[in-house]
Amino acid sequence: MRACYFVQTHTNPEQIHRLVRTLKQGSPGARILIGHDCSGCDLDLAPLPDLSGIDLFRVEGPLDRAGLSVLEPYLTALDGLAERAVDFDWLIYLSGQDYPVLPLPEIEGFLETSGRDGFLSHWDIRADSGFWGKSRRGLRRYLYQYRPAPAWIGAAKRLNGLSSRYHVSTAYGPRLGVLATPSPFTDAFPCYAGDQWHALSRPCVEALRQAVQREGALVEYFRHTLCPCEALVQTLLVNDRRFNLENDSLRYVDWTGSRDGRARVLTAGDLATITSGRYHFARKVDSRVDARLLDLLDERVLSVR
Repeated sequence: MRACYFVQTHTNPEQIHRLVRTLKQGSPGARILIGHDCSGCDLDLAPLPDLSGIDLFRVEGPLDRAGLSVLEPYLTALDGLAERAVDFDWLIYLSGQDYPVLPLPEIEGFLETSGRDGFLSHWDIRADSGFWGKSRRGLRRYLYQYRPAPAWIGAAKRLNGLSSRYHVSTAYGPRLGVLATPSPFTDAFPCYAGDQWHALSRPCVEALRQAVQREGALVEYFRHTLCPCEALVQTLLVNDRRFNLENDSLRYVDWTGSRDGRARVLTAGDLATITSGRYHFARKVDSRVDARLLDLLDERVLSVR
């Protein structure tokens, strides 16, 4: 199985080096592509002992956490893989704060024999239960077209709910949304949302790239939603209907206490949970917060004693 890892990064070069070394050591034949947002910090790969099969491209940032720009390095990577005719069977999309919790051969073997075309969490935003339904978050994110607004617009949040035509969001900076009438979504083509990070087989990757090129109007619509990085890929692939997609990103993430869209940083105290066997990767990890967790994961992933 030929694996390709796309790692999207923006901070903490030492941790990026460590993640890439672990991927390289665990899967020597894998291709590793790094898309780095230089507005966070510079990234020099010289400290890595082996650069074979590793490519780096730099992104002009900063990227907007709530905008399409945060997904564009991934879309650029899809184009680069196609243009350079990179040979791979699966593409695994990681952030610089992901870390494997199983040996890489085990992860890659699972993907190869899974009988699935992709592992991609997804929910219909119209669902009336769970995280998306109870908060109506999906509807508010993806049925409105948002534009940046002056800071004082935050005072108008109390009007949310009085009219469905407008919605004020301050979660990622002040924005004013206007209900799209009509939206591009229908009963036959619903909007799906889920986790940004996933694993896709090559046929899925090629179909996604072609869909992004073909559906320019839909991509432009998503550009003016909130967090399209959590819905554009899902909407295009799940509606394709040709693929057997598992509704699971295979990541352990803890959103406990999150109020700003950022997951909790994991520590060594989470080891038993994240290594329970259900997950392939865990996020978010931070070597500046708890390097011991990464040491323990390396012992498991690389059998370092």
